[in-house]
Amino acid sequence: MGKKLGTAVQLELNDYQTSGAFALIDARPKQTNGKPVDYGKTVYQQQVAAGKFADRVLGLLQYRNGTWNMLIYTIGTNSIPVEVWVKKYKAPKSLFGKLK
Repeated sequence: MGKKLGTAVQLELNDYQTSGAFALIDARPKQTNGKPVDYGKTVYQQQVAAGKFADRVLGLLQYRNGTWNMLIYTIGTNSIPVEVWVKKYKAPKSLFGKLK
């Protein structure tokens, strides 16, 4: 995610849900110093300027070998590609109806 944003980031968790070995997170990326990411300096600058960018990350994780692994994530959107993530990663569909 840091490569896409052009800076090292950490995630500030807003909400999460789990179901079996899967988790769905809703988080806000922050610079490692705690300051907000300046999206005007990223590949998302046009979306930000157009007012079509949400300051959030939605991610799908899977628990394997004693650790949570990020399978996929989206930046800047309020919608989750549920059908794609269910089909491709075999995540339970019930996981996606719970996030606020």
